[in-house]
Amino acid sequence: MGIRRVTFFFTLIIMNLFQTGSGLATKYAGEFLSMGVGARALGMGGAFAAVANDASAVYWNPAGLIQVPQREIAIMHSERFAGIVKYDWLSYVHPHQDEARFGTFGISLIRLGVDDIPITTLPDETRDFNPHDNRPYILRRVSDVEYALFLSYARSTSAVLSYGGNVKILRKSVDKYSAWGLGVDVGLLFKPVERFSLGVNLQDATKTLIDWDTENGTREWIAPTLKIGGAYVLGLDFLRGYLTPAVDIDMRFEGRKYASRFHWGDVSADVRFGAEYWFRNMLAVRLGSDDIGRFSAGTGFRFGQMGLNIEQIALDFAFLTKGDLDNTYRISAAVGF
Repeated sequence: MGIRRVTFFFTLIIMNLFQTGSGLATKYAGEFLSMGVGARALGMGGAFAAVANDASAVYWNPAGLIQVPQREIAIMHSERFAGIVKYDWLSYVHPHQDEARFGTFGISLIRLGVDDIPITTLPDETRDFNPHDNRPYILRRVSDVEYALFLSYARSTSAVLSYGGNVKILRKSVDKYSAWGLGVDVGLLFKPVERFSLGVNLQDATKTLIDWDTENGTREWIAPTLKIGGAYVLGLDFLRGYLTPAVDIDMRFEGRKYASRFHWGDVSADVRFGAEYWFRNMLAVRLGSDDIGRFSAGTGFRFGQMGLNIEQIALDFAFLTKGDLDNTYRISAAVGF
């Protein structure tokens, strides 16, 4: 697929978004997918659409998978609110030996869950609560769980342009009810010069349907999110490393209005900023600001040539401020082989 065809196809999709607006979109229906993956990217405030050169590219920009040099497995685990909410991510990227012809494949799984939620009742439901003879008891325990499975592919048309996409399978369950969903993401990565890159990721490009098995057949629609990012690599020889500043704009089409920094009718926009400094390609320091202006920071380590066919091991940590809520920490690990 040539550069002209790729960009023309992408332009048509974006133009359609502005024409249709929020449409059938259900506000915040896909909020669990907005939390992000990978402590490296999160330490940069999520400004990663134009960087996207590790296994987390499946989420931030699938076109960036073409930059992953070897097979890679990555994992992340985090807990919030004293361990009540658990968030996990697992990803595998497989560049084909003949990448120029067959491209790069990836698979990723996200799970967000609140387990062991007690459902209570009164011994005598016809009477009001009484601490002596009508106290509530736990009838059963249930879970609120959300899954997203990403099946990804990326390929380059030249040294300047690559494209990629995800097919997403969603699964939600709350107590006895459950839902399935299917969505598509498409991404572009453009490198007009050696050190500068532009990334575009259109998540839920065709509006993702989530179909519940409730009595009234509830349906939710996840509106598209358009991520546009830029990044530039600055060589700092005097510091024996390099610095990558990055900025992303997240545009949504579900009528968030004053819940975002900027809005025009049903279209809203938020800005992310991030920077990453690598010392001798072994130690990283990161700073960022996420889509609602919250501060983030992080660090990372890389260990190369570990034997047993392991090319590299990476460990990343991120600190995320949450305003009135508790601060959170994310840790992720990756193995390249």
